[in-house]
Amino acid sequence: MILINRTPLRFYNHTHQITFHHIACENLNFHQVCVFPWNIFVLVPSASGNQEDYIESRATGEHLPLKKDHFYFIPSGLAAEYYLTAEITFLTFHFNLELYPGMDLFSGTEHFLTGCDPEMTQNFRKMFDDPNAHRSACRFKSALMDFCVQHWPEENETRIERSSAYESIFHYIQENLSAELSVGELADRCRMSKEAFSRKFHRDLGETPKHFLQRLLLRRIMLLLATPELSVKETASRLKFNSEFYLSRFFKKQTGMPPGEYQKEFRRIRISAEAVTSRH
Repeated sequence: MILINRTPLRFYNHTHQITFHHIACENLNFHQVCVFPWNIFVLVPSASGNQEDYIESRATGEHLPLKKDHFYFIPSGLAAEYYLTAEITFLTFHFNLELYPGMDLFSGTEHFLTGCDPEMTQNFRKMFDDPNAHRSACRFKSALMDFCVQHWPEENETRIERSSAYESIFHYIQENLSAELSVGELADRCRMSKEAFSRKFHRDLGETPKHFLQRLLLRRIMLLLATPELSVKETASRLKFNSEFYLSRFFKKQTGMPPGEYQKEFRRIRISAEAVTSRH
């Protein structure tokens, strides 16, 4: 006899997705103000004790010195200044935990999370050293899921509940995302005027549909720019920008840096991270 059948849990199994965009052990010099369309999770397993490294929020002014055995969590979409030196070695995870396509659990959260947790830092370091890539991915997903559940943003509950009404729109955006996809097109699919759709979307989800599309487009651009064989011009073509110029203007407005500079910096960081990993 079934006393309680929690059928929605089976449904959510297909909608809740945690996706990694970057996993690395890093030791580098980096100073930049960045906005990322994914969450940044950082742990510091080693530091010289003389370091001046920090992460600072441009929105709230939160200033977090990077210390050994501490963790730092920067929610997606927050502008932050990163000051990193070779005085520390850190693990970094760029990821999204989406309850629906494009709806990250922490999107809209305005504050960083931090704390001292030597045991968690040590456990993540051990997972990083696991030579079995499949097993490592599963362990990382499990550990980050636990972290997200422990720090569940209660203030986002209303937005999460209302997101289910937009699931078909989220999937449509995911399948058709490009510079040509407009709010008007989404409104037409909902048989609403652009103005009415925009008001309802903003009221229910806490951001305008235009900002939602821009955020997802920025993430798609960043992922393509991280592909070694793709140029900025080819990325613009794939995402249906009128030209490389328009992609560059959009990217710089959203992040504060040109796409070519981001691509160069990302590749430099990746090479540095690979060098650190090989030493360990």
